[in-house]
Amino acid sequence: MITAKRRRRSLSVRQKLYCISALGVAFQVIVAVVALLSLREVNSAAAATDRVVLAQRQLQDADMAHDALRGDVSAAVLAGDGATGLSLAGLADAVRVDAASMRDDIARTAALGLNASVDAPVRELRRTADAYAEDATRIVDLAATDHDAAVARVRAFESSYATLSTGFAATREAIGAHAERAAGHAAQARFRARLTIVLASLAALLGMFVFAGMIGRSLVRKLDALADVAHRVMGGDREARYLVQREDEIGELGRAFNAMADDLTSVVAQLERDAQRDGFGTQLVEALEMADEEASAHEVIERAMVQIDDAAPTELLLSDSSRAHLSRAAESPTAGAAGCPVSSPFSCVAVRRGNDALRLALDDALGRAIADGSLGAAWSREMAWLPFPLEA
Repeated sequence: MITAKRRRRSLSVRQKLYCISALGVAFQVIVAVVALLSLREVNSAAAATDRVVLAQRQLQDADMAHDALRGDVSAAVLAGDGATGLSLAGLADAVRVDAASMRDDIARTAALGLNASVDAPVRELRRTADAYAEDATRIVDLAATDHDAAVARVRAFESSYATLSTGFAATREAIGAHAERAAGHAAQARFRARLTIVLASLAALLGMFVFAGMIGRSLVRKLDALADVAHRVMGGDREARYLVQREDEIGELGRAFNAMADDLTSVVAQLERDAQRDGFGTQLVEALEMADEEASAHEVIERAMVQIDDAAPTELLLSDSSRAHLSRAAESPTAGAAGCPVSSPFSCVAVRRGNDALRLALDDALGRAIADGSLGAAWSREMAWLPFPLEA
């Protein structure tokens, strides 16, 4: 039972190139996703830093309003004593505006929700600021109706001012510490983002290099095998052929090369046979020209028979002068004569399969020569000792 090795079905070269392109796009998408995630972390850290900066600015504005309230209270006390020409109604409006501004700034700072280390002092600051603002409003209102009561509350108000100043200092310190941590986190996030993007890019490049190298190595290996077969054929190994194992472009190239090698082998073999035949014919002609006698010529022919095929029975049959009888002139020294039973040239199959037009022309010329007696005259002149075998 004859079985053929089944060729393995694999991706074509075009499909492999498409795979490399698709893998490159996939790696680019992965790097882009990693970059987006890293940038999201960086943006989150930057947003946290921005919130800290905003909290510091709002706290500074609240502190300025806190100082302004103290000035408003002092001006109201002096105005109630008649020491200045300021309007108590205007000072009361200023106190309410500054108190509202201080409370709003502190409330917005608390709403940022920075972290527990900041939220606790902000809540305490907010409580202290509310009490401070109420004291300032009450003193200004008393300055218009009961100046002595307002002056009596100034000392307690100064104590509230100092307590609130201490609260502002503690809150600024807490926010400053948080700002340093936020800046550190932002720097780390930027570093991690850069490192992640670089590592993802390197991994993508390495993956592309490995995958492309695997495919390229496979293609180069097949092409090297085909080139090796081509060199062997070029070096004279006519039996060398490429072993086609896969149905792809390289396999098609291998089959085309094998077909070309078959054709080339056939052409070279034919040229060698023609050259051998021409060389043998030339040598035979030269040997026959050098033969002085008929026996020497027969010996040359016998040697030629051995060179052509020493195992094939071969013989040389020559017709006599009458062209009516055949006789053996030479035979193969190694295999002997073929034993051809033909005794007349015209009974030979080879003669009958020859050129019919030439044979008919020769027969016609021979018949005319016999009919007009020219053949008999030539016979009598050249071979007078033999009777002419063909009479008209």
